[in-house]
Amino acid sequence: MYIKLKKRRESRRFVKEMNLKNKELNIPCLDALFVGWQEKLTGDVFPLYVVTLAGHPYYGSSVSEKTLTELNLKFSKQENSKK
Repeated sequence: MYIKLKKRRESRRFVKEMNLKNKELNIPCLDALFVGWQEKLTGDVFPLYVVTLAGHPYYGSSVSEKTLTELNLKFSKQENSKK
């Protein structure tokens, strides 16, 4: 799955929609949602997330697992199936 969010406004709308869907489906609230894989110039890939924690300075931003861990945010870790 790969989602390209061109504008910050699109990212925020995506976050709001995903939060509503998660509430409807009784999915535990996480601080970030997996949105796809980012490819480096070397060809390696890493999981990309959007911060969904309302009021957080990174709200709506795309970040890596490393950043989420440094920020102590809750997220669902993704296994790399791209290898």
